[in-house]
Amino acid sequence: MARESQKLLQAEEGAAGAATNGWPVVQPLDDHSTLFCCPWILFIPIPAIAASYLFGLTVVLFAVLLVFLALCCGFPLCCARLYTWSWSFKPYRWPTDLYEKLLYLAHMLNPERPTVAGPESMPVDSLKPRGELPKGFLDFALFLQVPFANSDEFGIAETPLFIEKNLSVLPEGHHLENFAPDESPVDFVMKQMSAIYPQIYQDWPDKLSDKALVRFCLHGLGAHRVDVEMRDGQKLFVIKTNALAGLPVKEGFERCGGHMAHVGGTAWWSCKGMVVEAKWDARGVYWRKTAPGTLKVEEAVEELLSMGLQYEGQKTATVCHTLPGSRAAAAADNAERRADLEPLPEAEHMADNYEAAESETGTNDEERAKFRFRSSLFVLVTLVDHLYDIHLQRANLFVTAIREKMSSEHPIRRFMSPFTYRTIGVNDNAFHNLIKKGGLGPRCFAFTEQGFGLAFAAAPSLVNGAEAATADKGPILFRDDYVAYLKKKGIDTEYWRQSLQIYQIYLRFVKGYLACYYPNKEDLAKDFEMKAMARQYFFQLEMASPSMLGRSGPDFFEQNTQTVEETYEFYAKWLAQIMLYVTAGHEQAGAVE
Repeated sequence: MARESQKLLQAEEGAAGAATNGWPVVQPLDDHSTLFCCPWILFIPIPAIAASYLFGLTVVLFAVLLVFLALCCGFPLCCARLYTWSWSFKPYRWPTDLYEKLLYLAHMLNPERPTVAGPESMPVDSLKPRGELPKGFLDFALFLQVPFANSDEFGIAETPLFIEKNLSVLPEGHHLENFAPDESPVDFVMKQMSAIYPQIYQDWPDKLSDKALVRFCLHGLGAHRVDVEMRDGQKLFVIKTNALAGLPVKEGFERCGGHMAHVGGTAWWSCKGMVVEAKWDARGVYWRKTAPGTLKVEEAVEELLSMGLQYEGQKTATVCHTLPGSRAAAAADNAERRADLEPLPEAEHMADNYEAAESETGTNDEERAKFRFRSSLFVLVTLVDHLYDIHLQRANLFVTAIREKMSSEHPIRRFMSPFTYRTIGVNDNAFHNLIKKGGLGPRCFAFTEQGFGLAFAAAPSLVNGAEAATADKGPILFRDDYVAYLKKKGIDTEYWRQSLQIYQIYLRFVKGYLACYYPNKEDLAKDFEMKAMARQYFFQLEMASPSMLGRSGPDFFEQNTQTVEETYEFYAKWLAQIMLYVTAGHEQAGAVE
């Protein structure tokens, strides 16, 4: 018995040794005839005859089926196609691809309409339990996933229409037609889009003037992108749109605008009945008086303060350019005495890398530069701030983390429910319609498919707060810290002051709620679900994630939650920041202007 056991053990050891040491080498065979299956190859024609007969029969049946389908479905399909084709002619005159027309019809014919948010639409018993959400990877974003709409809660889980999911296979075309000289683009858009266009609440009686452009930058879509830059010892207020300028675009389209001093190279401001224009071209910067009146530094300061800019010491802060008061007054006096423009000597080389513009106001080149700037800013804000930062980063990562890490009974999950209402459904709609190869986003923007992907790759470094250096405690994620950072740079506009005010209101609201459920700050600091949710969010937030390429330093969450007091304050500011982003922040980056 012992001898048999020893033989069995030796056999097992031998097998293990062979597997461990590898199998022996085998030389190539000298006889290659085995590869041709001889003599069985002689029987191949028999099944080939049967296969050819079945193939022919299948082709005939398929042809009969096609004829039947053509008779049954061809007529209605041809009618539908001719109907959408007729939109390209008067009185509709909507020369778009079939993709846009079918998407429009799908939304028009869809009987489901979003419910109005309110207490009756958010019952507590409709909160879904904690669990992993089914998600899909975005086509153009790195490791960014979006939960599917059927995982939404409060009874609003909806699956995107089949037609929406598959429209991207339709071909894309370009319809580069000009408006007639007497044709209004606004009337054209409203005529086509009134059924789905949101209500307009802003009053823009004038859209193309210099004042309108200043409003667009300072109080409109560019308000959160005003920056400062030193040029030749002088401080410039600037809105940079050159971040996406190098990306490839489709044939027939122009690139985004380059690095221009505020509004395409021109700055305007009004001072008590006159307009002073500061303008550069390839030769330098010019000052010109374009209306009767006398410029006084005090009046300029008063007017600029009313527009939201600050007066610093003896410098007049213009929309674009900051000059000593004596220089501004001298420029106005010179403009009164001379009709032609003269350059400021110390600024002759400011526009080395800028696009040149004509010296006379109202020229086609100037209007084109302004149009290009507005379009470039819209692309930058829409892609980076609105679509990427607010929807896909802040709101998407937050709702994913809170659903996967917090139970439905957790007080913070219930507290934040109004701020995550329909977030999953909205982002899933963007997932299937906007950020998809062949989708609405790549069709509407001038970028090629490669350029669209590169724009998303650059987005983490272009959002507010990402530009702050490590020495300035960057990246800066919370509004009060970011406003203080901007103020040190000389940016103290009305937009940022009001943005800070509403953030502070949210912060007091959050702390008041936390005080009810966590009277002891240590309880919140040790809340396991809260910590798990925060860790997931900040690890996936690309501008702060420790896995982000090029980011040095410790984990953002860990370095800001060392003590109980730090952790409590961090959680409160984070929740207030999310509230700000999905309300006022979304209004700023996504408002119709």
